[in-house]
Amino acid sequence: MRARIGPDQPGVTLKWSALFTDVSDDGTLGYNYGRYEARRSGANGKESVHTGWFLTIWKRQPDGSWKYVMDNGSPDQPAPLAAAKKS
Repeated sequence: MRARIGPDQPGVTLKWSALFTDVSDDGTLGYNYGRYEARRSGANGKESVHTGWFLTIWKRQPDGSWKYVMDNGSPDQPAPLAAAKKS
């Protein structure tokens, strides 16, 4: 199991960039997806970097603002060990 990574974790820097965004015809729901990068300093002082894809679903509020109702990420898989040894 991987450690949870997010902006609410101390010492984590999260960058994300939406690659696609769309809104429903009635303007009440929207979604976007794209890439994220999370960086964290480890106990040994070395920085670890985690990357992957995110999907967020948004709902328009009565005041016109947007709040997310679902936010999920899928981390990139590490390269297989055999492939890493060849490099």
